[in-house]
Amino acid sequence: AFYRKAQAAAGDAGKRRPALAPPPDPGPLPLPVETLWRAERLQGVSLSPAGKLLAIYRVDADGKHWTIDMLDLDANETQQIVRSELPFEVMQWSGDETLLLSFVEPAVGPRVAVVHIDSDAAGRHRYRQLGFKRVGRVLDPLAEDPSHILFASTA
Repeated sequence: AFYRKAQAAAGDAGKRRPALAPPPDPGPLPLPVETLWRAERLQGVSLSPAGKLLAIYRVDADGKHWTIDMLDLDANETQQIVRSELPFEVMQWSGDETLLLSFVEPAVGPRVAVVHIDSDAAGRHRYRQLGFKRVGRVLDPLAEDPSHILFASTA
């Protein structure tokens, strides 16, 4: 009711709208269209439970190799720990010392690569890649029990 009274009091002035200027001509894009819409090299990141290591999953510029780089957030150092010709489906932590990488190997099936992180007294890290001989998937990384994972296999 209030608004109707206000509209009636405004009369014709309330019905007129101010003239708007036409929109400006579009200028050049800040980036070329090819760059703007290209596939991203960064595929994903995963922070360790303690927040000290960041696993960075990316695809190389050739689009044929996938890598995992590990960034030590305390030392601000990055090291490539895995390079693969197959893309990873899942990257997950099992505790602070184990990174699980799931992928599918053609004609074989789902596989898991395990990267174990050893640290010396000075805090430097050494990365060891462990292979699972069995075909299967990680069902649960068992974060509360970092020495074990729940693994399902059909072999």
